[in-house]
Amino acid sequence: MIFKDYMNVNYINPFINASINVFKTFADIDSEPGPPTVRSKPGAAEDINGFIELDGHGINGYFIIHFSKSFLNKILAILFDGHTNSSQEEAHDLAGELTNMITGNAKAELSKKGFFFDVAVPRISHTTPIISPDLKNNPVIIVPFDTRAGKFNIEASIRTIEEDLAKDTISVEKFSKLSGLSSAKIKNFLRSGFLKGCLEKNNIWRVEQIEISKFKKK
Repeated sequence: MIFKDYMNVNYINPFINASINVFKTFADIDSEPGPPTVRSKPGAAEDINGFIELDGHGINGYFIIHFSKSFLNKILAILFDGHTNSSQEEAHDLAGELTNMITGNAKAELSKKGFFFDVAVPRISHTTPIISPDLKNNPVIIVPFDTRAGKFNIEASIRTIEEDLAKDTISVEKFSKLSGLSSAKIKNFLRSGFLKGCLEKNNIWRVEQIEISKFKKK
């Protein structure tokens, strides 16, 4: 299996956007992302960590979100009208729910780029999660967030599975010849999600071959 070990905004932006959206809709909290940093291993753990492995079509990696107990207490207070003394079980449940919602939102955005994975049950821990050996050398992008309830961090380490992407996609030029559509229209359809495909590292679009069934060249 051929992996491409790099990270770029096409992979981390969905998690940033999902974090902003989830905290706004779930607790009416605005989240301000700080500048991202790149590391060779996961960052230091906060009090509670939500961890999800990402393993699917065209993608392999993991997502971690770090919370402090005081941050989760403040979220619970917002949700339950002043409830501030949460149990460990309540904090873990909230951490799991937030981790799951953020990953689910990011999954929807990544699927428009041709990356598909199942959302597993989050693993909640008080230490840095154990990373599988084949991902230990993959870069990790860490993004801090600031909110009125406090700070939290997200991390993502993702790599593409080249074999998955190559066997199922064709170039925009080839799709244009088969469908009769212009390259510009195909790219617009890809950006809107009407066509499924993926944006490669060099910003070149590829289209899923099965999408040709939506069109017939006149």
